[in-house]
Amino acid sequence: MHHIVMIGIMHFQDLWNIDLERIQRCAIHYATPDGKIRSFCTYNSLYRYNTEKKFAIPINEWITKTEKKLSDPI
Repeated sequence: MHHIVMIGIMHFQDLWNIDLERIQRCAIHYATPDGKIRSFCTYNSLYRYNTEKKFAIPINEWITKTEKKLSDPI
């Protein structure tokens, strides 16, 4: 199995400098745990907080569910 890392470099957009034309052309997307596809250009500004709030679990619960430890290799 190959480990692949994608590095994307883009101008950061926040709510004060959002560029609607660039958002429409955005070709990189995030898939959220509930199956929604979000544009990379809007994710941090519009969706990250609510997505993390909805799907975050305490670390002890994650360890119990996955039977892994934080020190385990990937």
